[in-house]
Amino acid sequence: MFKEYDFSQSNIKFNFDEYYMEKERSGDKEYLLSFIIKQRWARDLIDFYNSDTKAILIKNCPIDIKLPLSPIDTGYINPSDYSLVSDFILTLHKIINIIPYAYQDENRGKLFRSLVPVQTSEDMVGSYGSKYEFKFHSDNPTYKIYPEYKQNSLNAPEFLSLFCIRGQENVHTNVVLLKDILNNLDKSTIDILEQNIFTVNTPDSFDKYHEVPNVSVIGQYKDKYYTRFDYHNIKGTKKV
Repeated sequence: MFKEYDFSQSNIKFNFDEYYMEKERSGDKEYLLSFIIKQRWARDLIDFYNSDTKAILIKNCPIDIKLPLSPIDTGYINPSDYSLVSDFILTLHKIINIIPYAYQDENRGKLFRSLVPVQTSEDMVGSYGSKYEFKFHSDNPTYKIYPEYKQNSLNAPEFLSLFCIRGQENVHTNVVLLKDILNNLDKSTIDILEQNIFTVNTPDSFDKYHEVPNVSVIGQYKDKYYTRFDYHNIKGTKKV
């Protein structure tokens, strides 16, 4: 299930002066938190974690008045250079009750990442590349998916947040539900995907390359399916 909201339809206008004054005074995000909570659909955000909603699209979010150029040379901008955007993302996580974290071996351990075509990485299959289509995938497929979770293990992320600062009409982000995919597969195919007969390797965005053998593409836990599917980085290692 997808839900969509639009800040431009809100009767509460974002006050940039109040936001910047509070941030300069205390560094807190209380104004931003109050602004989001006052939206008539804020309850959907609060309940998102335990709901059946799989994705939320929020349009016309507040954005910094002054923004740096897109980092096509390095792929990285310090979050302090777009403080409103980074604060907005972290505030949403707080409302939803999600703890954001980074992976040491990806993006050099940084929490925020700019998704831009980098001039020296055009051949990369991923967010820095520009030559090749970045096809359907789940993030960090080499880590354990939900049915495999163990205490103190490296686990795949449960959620992903994207904030579009500069959009291009011909560049799209497509999201599909795993449930819809499985509904179009027969049982024998699903049984194969649940077997530990696949090898997955780290995406191009990782600093060090490694492979994880003998894993499944999908796993089931309490009548729900989870996946590590990655079109570019997973392959079968056994004939069936």
